[in-house]
Amino acid sequence: GGLALFGSTFRQAAIGEKSYWDAAYAAGRYKDTYEWLQTSEELWPYISRAVEGRSRCRVLHVGCGNSELGKVLAEAGHEVVNVDYSGVVIEAMRKRHPDLQWVQADCAEAGALGPAGAYDLCIDKGALDALVESYTDAMLERAKCMVKEI
Repeated sequence: GGLALFGSTFRQAAIGEKSYWDAAYAAGRYKDTYEWLQTSEELWPYISRAVEGRSRCRVLHVGCGNSELGKVLAEAGHEVVNVDYSGVVIEAMRKRHPDLQWVQADCAEAGALGPAGAYDLCIDKGALDALVESYTDAMLERAKCMVKEI
């Protein structure tokens, strides 16, 4: 059994799995744009403080999904690398914003995000949360690996 969510059966453990996200984005479950946890506007005061005094930062946007945050950051003059576990959402976002950088990667995999120190700022609006919320030992281990990587 599972929780009824978006008209389907939802297994909490599945939220940390790539197959869940590919299927959810392919089915349109999160529509064209979905802002996890907070919108770009709500986050902007904190982002501004984090990049204060630097006009062009290299920003890693982990678990970008179909959020518009990467676009907002790029419009503010930052170099943004948008990363998600789901190849389905990365392809959709490449079509929507071909001028931005989109990378399909497993953020918990060693070296998947490039060398240490490659970014000035890392923003995660929900990837770590999805791993932790899966409530499985395997996903909690993946969350630990992700934190080491970022």
